[in-house]
Amino acid sequence: MVENVWFTSDQHFFHEKLLEYIPTRPKDYNQIMIDNWNMSINDSDIVYVLGDLTAGVTKFIKDNGLVVDSFQLVSSLVSELKGRKIFIRGNHDYFTNEQFVEMGFESCQETLELGEFFLTHYPMLPDKYMNEKMKMVVDKHLEIFNDSDCKYIIHGHSHETNYGGNRFNVAMDLNGYTPVNIDEIKGYFKQI
Repeated sequence: MVENVWFTSDQHFFHEKLLEYIPTRPKDYNQIMIDNWNMSINDSDIVYVLGDLTAGVTKFIKDNGLVVDSFQLVSSLVSELKGRKIFIRGNHDYFTNEQFVEMGFESCQETLELGEFFLTHYPMLPDKYMNEKMKMVVDKHLEIFNDSDCKYIIHGHSHETNYGGNRFNVAMDLNGYTPVNIDEIKGYFKQI
């Protein structure tokens, strides 16, 4: 079986408060994203998750009124998702790199160079929500990108904006709550 390569970000699983900020996201978004993921992806496919997998808490999440261990809850969810998963950290990802690997990701890092593509959570542009810590991270990522041979940035972070140019935003909210195949991204970049 030929493996496909996919990209996605900003699932924010179990982040019910997010619905206040993104009212267009359906209330049953957790299940919609799991179903769409598993309908698109085969077990041998590679999926790059570009950050913000969950609500950003490591201790407890209220799920249907119950307080549960978030590591166990997220690990169980990750095991339901098809594909070989590689994780790029986002601003809501508070588990350690080792914990993400223990959950079922093959690796976890800040950025990744994939041929001509630079993978990061951030679009690496000014953002009205950016605090000093985020600005330092973005500056570091931008320096790595500028020192690389990459031409294009694949990112997430923004739930509402696809910046265009040499950037492609794979946030779930902008892509029908479905991972994006590399062929779609390559087709977009051929047009610019």
